[in-house]
Amino acid sequence: MGDTHDRYVPLLSVRSLTKCFGDLTVLDGVSLSVKAGESLVVLGPSGAGKSVLLRCIVSLLRPDAGTVHFRGDRIDSLPERQLAPVRRDIGFLFQLGGLFDSLSVFENIAFPLREHERFNDMECRSRVERVLELVGLIDLIEAMPDQLSGGQRRRVALARAIIAEPSMMLYDEPTAGLDPVRSDAVARIIRRLRTNLGLTSIIVTHDIALARKTADRILFLNDGRVHVSGDRDTVLHTTDAMVQQFLEGSSEATPLEQT
Repeated sequence: MGDTHDRYVPLLSVRSLTKCFGDLTVLDGVSLSVKAGESLVVLGPSGAGKSVLLRCIVSLLRPDAGTVHFRGDRIDSLPERQLAPVRRDIGFLFQLGGLFDSLSVFENIAFPLREHERFNDMECRSRVERVLELVGLIDLIEAMPDQLSGGQRRRVALARAIIAEPSMMLYDEPTAGLDPVRSDAVARIIRRLRTNLGLTSIIVTHDIALARKTADRILFLNDGRVHVSGDRDTVLHTTDAMVQQFLEGSSEATPLEQT
């Protein structure tokens, strides 16, 4: 696990991050910081730049301007070959799961462990079974991805993302496609990882219940910019009309219709 020696020093610092696709500016000067052990939830309407932000943090997309520092080191400008250890320390749950279709559930989840010789077959099996129990899919350990529903694929991807216990996790819509019971289980997993392992999290979601259960702080993006940022209760009880409309799932107000 990562170093949590000083929770007042940001583990991750993003400054003035900008990302464009042609003439479209998706991120427009976004800044944020996350302390070790903290959970930051990123909310906002579709197209606000939330998922792009996660990908820029680990240089799956290269920002056009701005900087990303992890553990005090700038990482956005690192060449690809030097990013491997950074990405081992920052787990990523992709929105679409990203499973290997040719590998079973067990093999998908064990894949990160196979890269480390210190894990023998028995240890791999035990760890895979433990995380599958956490996500409620132990009965599907030998299934293939094409036999799974969308929600099941998401939970398998979550199990694979957490099995190597990175210092920081980036979650891209971790409860999308899940029923309320399974969504609550994901929230409990995220909280347990933080409590037991000191895991730092950035969670992109539209799931307000998940935000309430997991966030220390909330950042609300709109039109590629930080619209509101603060501790969980402050943002969830803000009088800002745009944020209120989003939280209430209301189409009566107009701010989001104008974006």
